[in-house]
Amino acid sequence: MVADKTRADNGPLSFKKRLLFHAVPYLALLIILLAIEGYVRVSLPSIPSIQVYVTGNTHGDSDEGAQTFEGDPLLGWRLKSNLENQWWEFTTFDTNGQHLRHPGDIKVKAPDVLRIVCLGDSVTFGYRVPVSWKQNPLKFNDNDLPYPRLLEHRINNEVMGIKAEVIAMAVPGYSSHQGLAWLQRDIEWLRPDIVTVNFGWNDSDYRPAADKETLTTRRIQVFLRWLSAHSQAVVHAARWLRKMQPGRRIAKPVTLGHRVAGDDYVANMLEIARVAKTHGAKPLIIAQVYQNANANPPQAKAIGANRVKLTAAAEQAGIPFLNNVKLTEAAAPANRHLFGELIHPDSQGHKRMADDLFDFLIKFRGWDQERRMTVTGSGDIGAPLRHVTLRASIVPPCSSCCSVCSRAGR
Repeated sequence: MVADKTRADNGPLSFKKRLLFHAVPYLALLIILLAIEGYVRVSLPSIPSIQVYVTGNTHGDSDEGAQTFEGDPLLGWRLKSNLENQWWEFTTFDTNGQHLRHPGDIKVKAPDVLRIVCLGDSVTFGYRVPVSWKQNPLKFNDNDLPYPRLLEHRINNEVMGIKAEVIAMAVPGYSSHQGLAWLQRDIEWLRPDIVTVNFGWNDSDYRPAADKETLTTRRIQVFLRWLSAHSQAVVHAARWLRKMQPGRRIAKPVTLGHRVAGDDYVANMLEIARVAKTHGAKPLIIAQVYQNANANPPQAKAIGANRVKLTAAAEQAGIPFLNNVKLTEAAAPANRHLFGELIHPDSQGHKRMADDLFDFLIKFRGWDQERRMTVTGSGDIGAPLRHVTLRASIVPPCSSCCSVCSRAGR
C-alpha cells in the first residue's frame, strides 16, 4: 500500500523527462560517432571526397585531379573554386568562387546584360585550350580561348547596343544527366537569356552502370553523398569496403553499357531545353563534335546515332539546333587540324565553334548582317526572337560546310 501510494504521489513522468529518457541512447550514439570521426581525422590521412565519388580516371586518381576537382553531392564532382594557374591534363586555367572557369565571380544579372550560359562537358570547358605542359604550365598562348570566351568577345566587339556575358557552365567528364541536374539546381540564380547545350561523348562512354543509377538525384542518395563528403570516417569506411569486395567474392563478368542510353540522352537534352524555356531563357542545342569514325567505330556509331535522333527530336519540338558538320566525323580527315585529338577541338576548332555560334545568333536573335541590334527599346533582348520562325531557326545538317543556314534560306 505504501509503495503504491508513493508511485501515485509521484505521478507520470513529465514530457521533458520522457523526451530526455528517449534521447539518451541517441545522444550516446552521437558521441560515439563523433569520437570515431575525431579519431579517424587525427590518426589517418585525409582522403578527398572526389576519390570516393570517382575512380578509374584522372579526376580522382591522380594528384593533379585531386587538386583540381572535389566531390559534389548532387553531381558527383565539380571544379574546385578559386584555382589560379591550375594545371590539369595539358590545360592551365583559373576558376572563380562559384567553381566555374570564368573570369571573376558571377554577380546578379543586370537588366541590360545579355547573359548566355553554355552548358556542357570538357569541350565547352575548353580541354587543352590553351595547351600547356606540366614542366612549364605558365607557358601557353594567351590568345587560345574556349569558344564561350571567344563568343563573348565577338558579341561585345561587333554587335552594337549589346553587352554580353557568356558563362561556361561546364565540367570535364559531365554527361547530359549531370548537366540537367546542374541546370535545374542553378538556373534560378543565373537567370540566363540564352542557354546553349552541348553533350555527347561522355554519354556514349561505357560504364558498368548508367549515370541515372550511380548518380541518382533522389534526395536520400544526395544526402548520403553529402554525408560522405563531410565525414572522413565514412570516406575511409567506403574505401575499405571497396578494397575488401574483390577478395570476398568471385568476380563476375561485367556488362558494360553507355553512361546515358540513347533515348535517355535525347530526353535529357529536350528536358534541358524545357527547363531553360520555363525560366524565360531561349534554348539552343549544339550537336556533339567528333573528329573521325575510324579510331573507335563503335563509339562513333553511337555518337552519330544520338546526333541523328537529337536532330529529329529538336526539329519536332521546335528547338533551335546547330550542327557544324566540319567538326563531325563526316568531314574527316580534312578536319584534323580542328582537333587536338579524337574528341576535343583545338584552339582552331574552338574558334570555328565560336564563329559558327556567333553567325547562328545573328539570325537566332534577329541581328542584321551589319551586326546591329534590331530591337525597340534598350534591354528588350527577348524581342527579336519573336520575328524569327522556329522552322527558320532550325538548322538541319548541311552537306557542304557548317549548318548555320536553314533550309528555308537556301
